[in-house]
Amino acid sequence: MFAIGITGIDLTSSSRYFDITLTNRTSIKNGTTKIKSTTTIPLSPCNINQFSGISESITQSFITQNFSQWLCPPTGTILPV
Repeated sequence: MFAIGITGIDLTSSSRYFDITLTNRTSIKNGTTKIKSTTTIPLSPCNINQFSGISESITQSFITQNFSQWLCPPTGTILPV
């Protein structure tokens, strides 16, 4: 799990000057052909349930860092590295 945020800016607020999007782009070479794909991953406000199963320190960080104002991918999203 990860969160995207900027300290001091509430990304869940309706009054902001920009939006943040997450796009996964892949490129696979198949012989002489290159296959490209793009997937947009929706982001929504983070909630404590997304982090609570990881560890107590992560849950505490969620509260102290105010991650509820940050954006997270849907639970279960897998991003290839």
